[in-house]
Amino acid sequence: MGTKQGRLAREARAQMERHRAAVYDRDWRQCVARGLATPCGGGLTLQHRVNRGMGGSADVGDGPQWYVTMCAVHNGLLESDAAMAAVGRRHGWVLPHSVDAEDAVLYVPVDYPDGHYLLNAEGGRERVWAA
Repeated sequence: MGTKQGRLAREARAQMERHRAAVYDRDWRQCVARGLATPCGGGLTLQHRVNRGMGGSADVGDGPQWYVTMCAVHNGLLESDAAMAAVGRRHGWVLPHSVDAEDAVLYVPVDYPDGHYLLNAEGGRERVWAA
């Protein structure tokens, strides 16, 4: 790993750890994708809403609004399966590549089982509309 890549990877991990508890609390310590046909499993993880290949690292802003809680099964599918990635974009779990991430994180709602919410930098969320 190159010097800049190594630094960014360390900073990205540090950012995730700094926000892990707030994101888990905001998301009720449950996978945001629960209820899909594929059952949850494998423990909880943080899903970065900007794919690492699209700048989802320390290069992109820092704050709990950049993450959602996912189980390891759904997180793995989101990263490896094109159909699941499309589902993730539709539900706001992954931000679309076609928009500026700094703007999208403020304006693309995240779907939860009880409604759609905009996530904020303080670790909270604001309901946009009910499910």
